[in-house]
Amino acid sequence: LGGQTVELPAHLLGSPPFAGGGVNGDSYQITTAAQLAKLAELVNAGSATYNASGVCYLLMNDLNLSGYAGTDSGKGWTPIGNTASPFKGSFDGNGYTITGLTINRSAVDDQGLFGGINAGSTVETLGIVGASILGRDSVGGVVGNVSGTVRNCYVTGSVSGRNNAGGVVGSVSSGVVQGCYTT
Repeated sequence: LGGQTVELPAHLLGSPPFAGGGVNGDSYQITTAAQLAKLAELVNAGSATYNASGVCYLLMNDLNLSGYAGTDSGKGWTPIGNTASPFKGSFDGNGYTITGLTINRSAVDDQGLFGGINAGSTVETLGIVGASILGRDSVGGVVGNVSGTVRNCYVTGSVSGRNNAGGVVGSVSSGVVQGCYTT
């Protein structure tokens, strides 16, 4: 490259953060809470490798996120996707549940396990049990701000915000929510 030093992308320097190939039929596999947190980090940083249309994730077992409740000065879980970088792929919860989801960001929009999902993206077959989520606007247990599809998900616990707060999703910009419920 003309004698210039170029840094290799992180995914080429070491082992990838997830097993699998990231495509339909060979999804990236999420097996730990730390891997789910890594997904949030990569998506929120705008990683083209891990946050693009067609990139698929599959939850492989139940996860407990209670270890994240006191992180970020007590604000808790950092949602996957945000206004600047919404989640663009497909996340299949595979019928598993996530417990211990705690978010305490009363001055921040787009709060939930996923903060925001883009048009063409999907979050499905996932349960959130015993949630404690507080945000400002567009607050939901599974997704805060939906422009994609959320299907066959459920939430138990507490979800609250100033405007557009709902059990499963907070606001739906141009997306679809189907087969979901909250108790």
